[in-house]
Amino acid sequence: MSAATDGAVRGAEGALDPALPALAPALDDARLRGWAARHGVALPAGARVDRLRWKPGTSVRAAVDPGDGGPWWLLLGYGPGAWGKAGKDLRAAAGRPRAVDPAARAVLVPAAADRGLPALRRHADLAAARPLAHNPARRAVLAVGAAARGDGDGGLVAKVHADTATAARSVRAAALAARAGVAVPAARLRDAHVAEQELLAGAALDAGGTAVGDEVAGEVAGLLRGWWAADPADLPGLPVLAPAALAASVRAALTGPLALPAADLARARDLARRWQRAADRHPDVLAPRVPAHGDLSADQVLRAPDGRLVLLDLDRAAVAPAGWDAAGWRAAATAAVPAGEDVVGDVAGAVLPGPAPHPLLVAAAAALRLPEPFRRRRPDHTARAGALLALAGRALEEVPC
Repeated sequence: MSAATDGAVRGAEGALDPALPALAPALDDARLRGWAARHGVALPAGARVDRLRWKPGTSVRAAVDPGDGGPWWLLLGYGPGAWGKAGKDLRAAAGRPRAVDPAARAVLVPAAADRGLPALRRHADLAAARPLAHNPARRAVLAVGAAARGDGDGGLVAKVHADTATAARSVRAAALAARAGVAVPAARLRDAHVAEQELLAGAALDAGGTAVGDEVAGEVAGLLRGWWAADPADLPGLPVLAPAALAASVRAALTGPLALPAADLARARDLARRWQRAADRHPDVLAPRVPAHGDLSADQVLRAPDGRLVLLDLDRAAVAPAGWDAAGWRAAATAAVPAGEDVVGDVAGAVLPGPAPHPLLVAAAAALRLPEPFRRRRPDHTARAGALLALAGRALEEVPC
């Protein structure tokens, strides 16, 4: 954990949310492992929180990656007066190991017992699948089949969603993107909550922490060119990112709970006001015009063994403002820069070839990324958030008056 994080989070964890004692182990992996051991669960030495969902004073939900390829866990914390809700989560985990701490109003249960994802318990093969990622009460990603066990080819990736709309969107968008000439995994719905796609060999562009260079960024633009050029009228069923919804998301990201130093919190609040004023002056910029991946970053693009690129994870695909993917790629590249590297301009590979996105969109994309470093428990999350705040600030300065 960095010195910046120490000052912003660990040293102030009591002040951060004293009503949620479970937040403390969620912010410190060693503390989490010790707490779990004292309550009957031995987590592996490499276990760490990978995804944190925090509602101040109300709840904390943290997905725990064991670090050894085994089953994931969920740390669940409840606010004052809400301890009774633990009974529902424990009943969902009936017959499984768990840790229970009434004093801290916290429980640790297997991620497969996530009450927000009942489809995990509905399908027996998913209980034995290899977890790849888990976003509490939102989505679980699992490798299923022979390839997942290392026994050969033919495996699947199952994505278990909390809502049916997202599952259907991802499958529909994959089919539409393939029709537009984009290389994507073949996908289908197993049921209303579970989308399946082929498990492809290869590695994401950000695998091993390798930075994406300008040449690879050009390849990514080439991969998506047909998608961006497609006529939305020819893509029935693709959702539309409405300007009001985008503006609401930007405001929520900049004014919601952020574990940042006071000065950065003030910057975020100020950016929210400045962004809204700029959006009011340039409403046409937010008009949805072109298909977009919606969450474009290096971890959403796979390099196959034969060298080709494949686009992954179209859960947020939509008709969006022109340049939305380019803005998102730039923000994601900025957030990926490790602490200790000053980000005063664009990093290598942060800019996709083609028309530059409107600075209002760049600021919006940076704002939407702002909570992610903390939610993903990056040890240098304050530095990464600071780089995003700087990117948003520079972009807003470029918005015409």
